[in-house]
Amino acid sequence: MLLGPIQFKCTTCGHKFEGMATEFRATALIYPITCPKCNSIHTRPAGIQGWFDTPKYRKIWNELENK
Repeated sequence: MLLGPIQFKCTTCGHKFEGMATEFRATALIYPITCPKCNSIHTRPAGIQGWFDTPKYRKIWNELENK
């Protein structure tokens, strides 16, 4: 489901950028999108909630990299 534009943060290079948010597998998590600066998939929503969810995003990043 499309949720709208939000701010993302790349955990690899620290770049903050805006992108369209979509839900990840019908959960409350946002699907990570590719960083426009370094092309890393290690992105999460910017802000405190994204910071708290970083361990969950690490599992998602591993899944996406191992496809």
